[in-house]
Amino acid sequence: MSTVAELVSALAWPLAFVWFVHKYGNDVKELILRLSKVKLGNAEAEFTLGLKAVEDLANESPLVESSTNLPEEDIEFSKRMAQLERIADVSPRAAIMESWLLIEEAAGRAGFVQGASVPRINPALFIDWLVREGKIEKSTAILVDKMRKLRNEAAHLGDFELTKDEAERYLKIAVQISLLIIEPELPDM
Repeated sequence: MSTVAELVSALAWPLAFVWFVHKYGNDVKELILRLSKVKLGNAEAEFTLGLKAVEDLANESPLVESSTNLPEEDIEFSKRMAQLERIADVSPRAAIMESWLLIEEAAGRAGFVQGASVPRINPALFIDWLVREGKIEKSTAILVDKMRKLRNEAAHLGDFELTKDEAERYLKIAVQISLLIIEPELPDM
């Protein structure tokens, strides 16, 4: 009788585990994946939340819709946007980096000059300059600074994966900001 009791005792935990996995396996698997993603991808979660916050702020800011027809001289700008969308297919991180350059170049086109023989762009200086010159509002300046911070995360925190969707969402806002900087007069909406 003691052999049977020892056998039942030895099999109790493994059988309980098999039953638990059978009954709750999918839920446990989802929980483990979610926990491991948050644990291993904290930067990824922060970037996603930051991008959502930027999108909410962009919806409150007076931005130019990127779907507006661009003037004839901005055909190159349209080609560049298409190129950035193609880059997002291959490397979302690179697309985010290049999208930020649209904002820096728009500041230059709007008249911001820094540096002597070698032009340099300091985001804090050009954001302040854009506000002083009345090219953007303070709420838009906050948005541009948050975009800069997201770009920095994409550049310097390499331990997480960016998605094509995130890159395209970032690109859309970068295009809207750059159009606003270049053409501060908003169309009637």
